[in-house]
Amino acid sequence: MKDRSGQIDGAETARRAGHLLEIVASASGALSLQQIVEQSGLTKSTSYRLIRALQDEGWVERTSREGYRVGARLIGLASMVNPPDDIVERTRPVLESLARITSETATLHIRNGSYAILAGGAESQKHVLRRAAYIGERTPLTRGCAGLVILGNLDAGERAQVLRSLGGTKGSSSVDNTDLARRLTEVKRRGVALSFGENHPGVSGIAAPVRAGSSGRVVASISVAGPDQRWNEVTMQRFAPRLRRACADLSATLSIAP
Repeated sequence: MKDRSGQIDGAETARRAGHLLEIVASASGALSLQQIVEQSGLTKSTSYRLIRALQDEGWVERTSREGYRVGARLIGLASMVNPPDDIVERTRPVLESLARITSETATLHIRNGSYAILAGGAESQKHVLRRAAYIGERTPLTRGCAGLVILGNLDAGERAQVLRSLGGTKGSSSVDNTDLARRLTEVKRRGVALSFGENHPGVSGIAAPVRAGSSGRVVASISVAGPDQRWNEVTMQRFAPRLRRACADLSATLSIAP
């Protein structure tokens, strides 16, 4: 439907964008713009305008060669609607407690293959962390404390598989292989991972793993983050035992099928 100016109205734009999202989500692989045009029945210019808007908001992403596929924000939303077991719901009071104790921001990151998806969070009532993170944000396991603590607690074979899959991913890691190996050894030894501005400049964080009950399989992580001038290494290390205990207590309540 068009308004008096001849422009497509908001409701019709939303319907078309939703249709494009369904097309991309239902595809077995990435789709080229031409394939999207053919399947949607829209003009190339309209398809491109809508798909770029979806890309800008994180609902779809464009690969370098293959085309468009579902983005981190849609994956994160799916993890909230149908998460492993009821991990998001069970984690909420833990996040709220950690945010209250530290006066910083606590977040849940669920593992999705070689990535960590931000699936939930709790802001401190005292300090609101203003950053670019959003529910559904996807980061590689090789970058940032939430991903590193998951990667560091995988078995050697699974870890190698993750590193191979990220080998050709632009920006998949902010450290070289030697430094990454050293950090993962430290993660395994300490039971937590620390990061300093790796995903969001000026923001430091500490994370511990969340396991699938008695299986011990790492399925997620909980991180607590804050501005680096306030939430520094000394403060985070002092908080580490409490974070480990909170994650261990939560893990004991989970019964996620392998």
